Amino acid sequence: MCSSPSEKCPSCNIGTFVRAEQTTDGEVKHFSCGHQSKDAIVHTLGNEAKFSIGRLGLRSQLSTKNSDVISYAHGATVDTILVSMQQEMYKDAIHFINEARRHQQMPAPDPFAVLRNIRAAILFSFASIESSIYQYINEYLKQNRTKMSQGKFDRWAETYRYLSISDKVNEGIELLGGKRLESDKSLWGSFQEFKLLRDGLVHYTVENVISMSY
Repeated sequence: MCSSPSEKCPSCNIGTFVRAEQTTDGEVKHFSCGHQSKDAIVHTLGNEAKFSIGRLGLRSQLSTKNSDVISYAHGATVDTILVSMQQEMYKDAIHFINEARRHQQMPAPDPFAVLRNIRAAILFSFASIESSIYQYINEYLKQNRTKMSQGKFDRWAETYRYLSISDKVNEGIELLGGKRLESDKSLWGSFQEFKLLRDGLVHYTVENVISMSY
């Protein structure tokens, strides 16, 4: 697949094409942002072209219980993008908060556009935090399974019940050798306020009034 120096990174749409590397599995493109892409293999079956995102492709990371390979049917060649979903959601949050600031600085700012982007920034930020702490705990379980009691393993693997995000950012971080988030009163207070905002959006009801200023 030919590329030009002006080609944008399909993952973040910020980085530009730097070079292409030929591997045994095909061409891998390198972009200035650090992302890479690999052309997906297209299998033709009758009149329908199909491609699969396999073990080196994307997996469902948002669901803690689902690690099934995602397969798609499509009629054209596409790129399989290998990304850190936690990092991408964090970058999404930064994008939306910058969009909120941009709309706010317009001569006649639209408050709905500002708040829409603030909402997106809150949701993506919190999703990034949850996904990151889960990933770290999951890696810890893989490395320390033989050293843990069955009860402790089941608790952190959420075998029987899900743990709250508060448990994870306190006991979970402690499990990994760090300090509980609540040990820093200022940071813990900010996190609790942030969580209330997120919960108010995700679990919104008509009676639940959310106050957001910008």
